Amino acid sequence: MAAAPEDEAQTPGLKLPKLSVQSMPIREKRRSQETAMLPGLRKNAQWKETFYEKVQQRALNLQREKVEKIHVHKAEEEKIKKKEPLDWLSKEWLSEEKMTRDTRAYLLDKLLPTLVPGIEKLLMEVERKKVLETDQDPPKFDPINFLGEYLMRHNPQFDTSAKLDPYKRGMKAVMEELKTQVPDTALNR
Repeated sequence: MAAAPEDEAQTPGLKLPKLSVQSMPIREKRRSQETAMLPGLRKNAQWKETFYEKVQQRALNLQREKVEKIHVHKAEEEKIKKKEPLDWLSKEWLSEEKMTRDTRAYLLDKLLPTLVPGIEKLLMEVERKKVLETDQDPPKFDPINFLGEYLMRHNPQFDTSAKLDPYKRGMKAVMEELKTQVPDTALNR
């Protein structure tokens, strides 16, 4: 039969390990090392605390500056909107005429945002060069080439100019309104 565990524990040959006097100094060494590390940790913690205070303060300052820039930018946009109201000529595109809404949406979205300013620029160039006033030989000014160059340079897909003139802003507002009415535009897909 197997002996009970209690009987094995009481046998004289088995001895339980006792804490010796030699193991106590090791524990004391560990404690002394840990307490010796604490001042270093305190110094390290003080350094980290100072570092984080400075970094946090700088981050807050940068955040404040960025928020102020955003507010200034929004205020400038509001001033521009108040100074230059939208051109209501573009609202005529919402009238119900013979054209379908799809055709109007295409023209407003793709063609007219560059064509109308291009024609305006062409007319200003014709006035500047006084092409219509001369009765002599035809001038070297080709309006078709000028308009083609303008349209290529100011392609809305690649144009990164941030400032919109009143006509373009009006066209953009009308386009947004027209896109809600036409279900097959890019906005409603």
